[in-house]
Amino acid sequence: MNLDGLPYLAALVLAALFLLSAVAKWRDLPAAARAFRALGVPRPWTAVRVVPGVEAGLATVLVLAPEGAAMLAFALLVAFTVFLVARLRAGVTEPCRCFGGWGFDRLSWADVVRNGWLLSMAVVAMTGRGPVAPSPGAVLALVAWVGAAVASVRWTARIDRVQPTRP
Repeated sequence: MNLDGLPYLAALVLAALFLLSAVAKWRDLPAAARAFRALGVPRPWTAVRVVPGVEAGLATVLVLAPEGAAMLAFALLVAFTVFLVARLRAGVTEPCRCFGGWGFDRLSWADVVRNGWLLSMAVVAMTGRGPVAPSPGAVLALVAWVGAAVASVRWTARIDRVQPTRP
């Protein structure tokens, strides 16, 4: 199967998600700041002004220069994931609101699983050679990849509802 363009598709998915996240936070900065505070983010009002700008800027660069931006996305996702794991281990279950108003579920291991999938997309995006038109095989592979990601995140969330996260 020809997977030409799969790295660029992965970069585009990351770009869309980072942009969605930024816009969702910008739409309701006070709610985003409250969520950051509840999660224990230092200086939540500063963070809520900086994080969406970083996300939007990264989304733009992922479209224009995907390989280098994918390295930055990987680093940012690692930082976000380490933070989420630390919060879960501390017993924090306030809603993550990682995607602004589109994330009202309590913090759970499903958020970590989601980030694992996003990290895998960043790794694949790093292997590309700039914007490349995707082959049909690449599109099919991306659909399967996203489907597996959604299914595993939902499965993890379902398990976490039955056995809630404990410190």
